[in-house]
Amino acid sequence: MLGIAPVGDRVGYLYIWGIVSKLESRGISLCGWSSVWLLLIFLTVPHSLRPYFRRVQIWRSLKTSDRDQATLRAAQFTIHIQKLFRTLKGNAPTMTPSEIDTLIARWMDTELEKTEALRDSLNYSADDQEFMASLAADKYQDALERNGRNPLYLGPAVDALLQWAGLPPLDHDMRDFKRLCRKLHLAKTAVLGIELERWQGIYRDLENPTVAATAVIAPSESPRFSEVVTRFFKENVRSARTDSQAQSEFKKFLTVIGEDKPIATITKADCRSYKEYILKDRSQTSCIKHLSSLGGVFKWAEQQGFVPEGYNPVRGLPPTKKQARKHVKKRRPFADAELLAVLSSPDFLAQRESNPTRYWVILLVLFQICRREEASQLLVKDIGESDGIPFMRVTNEGDQQTLKTGEHSKRKLPIHSTLLALGFLEYVRSMKNAGEVRLFPDLKKGANGFGDAVGKYFSRLVTSVGLTDPALVLHSLRHGGITKLHGAGVQTNLVEMLAGHVSQTVNGSVYTHWDSIPLDLPRKGLECLQYPAVLKALEEDRH
Repeated sequence: MLGIAPVGDRVGYLYIWGIVSKLESRGISLCGWSSVWLLLIFLTVPHSLRPYFRRVQIWRSLKTSDRDQATLRAAQFTIHIQKLFRTLKGNAPTMTPSEIDTLIARWMDTELEKTEALRDSLNYSADDQEFMASLAADKYQDALERNGRNPLYLGPAVDALLQWAGLPPLDHDMRDFKRLCRKLHLAKTAVLGIELERWQGIYRDLENPTVAATAVIAPSESPRFSEVVTRFFKENVRSARTDSQAQSEFKKFLTVIGEDKPIATITKADCRSYKEYILKDRSQTSCIKHLSSLGGVFKWAEQQGFVPEGYNPVRGLPPTKKQARKHVKKRRPFADAELLAVLSSPDFLAQRESNPTRYWVILLVLFQICRREEASQLLVKDIGESDGIPFMRVTNEGDQQTLKTGEHSKRKLPIHSTLLALGFLEYVRSMKNAGEVRLFPDLKKGANGFGDAVGKYFSRLVTSVGLTDPALVLHSLRHGGITKLHGAGVQTNLVEMLAGHVSQTVNGSVYTHWDSIPLDLPRKGLECLQYPAVLKALEEDRH
């Protein structure tokens, strides 16, 4: 019979007595030297010692056909090899805590230098930096959420780090390896935090990251919160839109806590009250954004010595990204019947004369599949004509104009035939003749941009016609338009260009220069977007 013992660190024997007997019964004789190779022993090499042996198992012939003799020789060889394993483990590569810290510091310096060189070489605009800061914030939040997990998930990364540094591999069961995994995890999180600050324009002295005041002041004698905020924005210059939104939120924070306190006297209870205020009518994502911004002020105040070291009452209050995803407000497109009910309602039709800003901004979002803010911030000069095709330019070049994704959102869109039929160009000419710079001069920019008032009006309008689904908002018009274009078979790259989305392909993001393509091509794509029932209702009202 043939028997194999379990394979692992234990010894395995290969017995072929039955095979030998069976062969001899058939007249096949095994004689001479070949029979001595019939008994073998094999040992599994421990993972940490395989670099010494360059193999997974050690095979050894016992050179006997006698079972008892084989068992004895196997035991002797096993004792010998296990002693060798023990000796090698005692001499295996190790790292002291200081050596680990030095390696991690070297890795951090290299990573930060690479991303800094990238920023210098690509010359990002302010809007690009804001977009990248948003991405960095997501990655940083992910890293913070992994703090409670086993850092050994970084095992392959630590192996690669040791190879990059020209160091021998470490045994994964060794304490040094586990310590290095923890240190690398903390370092990766720290790098992401530093990158987030740098994308926001905040640079610190990494060799002395906790610059404190030489004199310790009493909490009641610390500068007031508003004064700290003023100094913070003066030293950390960011885009105008980001600063405006943040300063507006800090004013709301002071309203919630009741007074402009010395910053070192603001308590966690104050910050918790602000959190509850945000969550009354805004999303968990907004809560994360605003609390993180507030926490940044306290962190900076600590660096300046305005609050005691380690004092940050916002710490631990922001919801996790996982919690935010559970509460995210879903958006869905309008069904054709729902859309007709809204846009053929007497309230909306009356806006053409009583408040044309609302009328045209909503229709621009519908037929141009642009964002609310892209329509609301248009200048009169952004409407033009090329080769007989009227167009609107989406850009951030004008005063107070911003774009969600920077250069990717810049585009020239042919004006949809429905808007032309409804008299949009006549409205543009009326603004030009009136000497207006902005196409919708009655819209004033607030913390939520130019179009906030239009968005709120649209929500009231939707509710007034009996639609109570919270997923139906002004942005749903853009969702529906993009969905219809894909359904009509318009090429994905063209839909991305019309919508101002970052292309998901190399051809779309690198090799396609949409500004040099004739407007006739995007016009044909955009004209696949049709709402005949809506057009009929709007034209009947006009005439």
